[in-house]
Amino acid sequence: MSAETAQANADAAATLVGALVDGGVRDFVLSPGSRSTPLALALAALEAAGRARVVVAVDERVAAFIALGLILVGAHLGAPRATAGPQLGLGPFIAGQTLTSL
Repeated sequence: MSAETAQANADAAATLVGALVDGGVRDFVLSPGSRSTPLALALAALEAAGRARVVVAVDERVAAFIALGLILVGAHLGAPRATAGPQLGLGPFIAGQTLTSL
């Protein structure tokens, strides 16, 4: 990957997570992987600045339940993150939001 591409990815990730925080998302659940590095770094910067809280969960299914639990106990928005194939593991999060009208 070229330095230009890496910087473009970092800029896009910072813009995305910044917009989510500006929109009210405070809790992020991250399942790390090589494709999510720009998002992980952007989230780490926001957490260091005290603008967001990041929870790391290696398993995407666990991440989905953590995100749902954060929403249920905190009554605010949460955002799980997954890339490519793992998004199927977010089913509990999506079903929980739908069933509880979150």
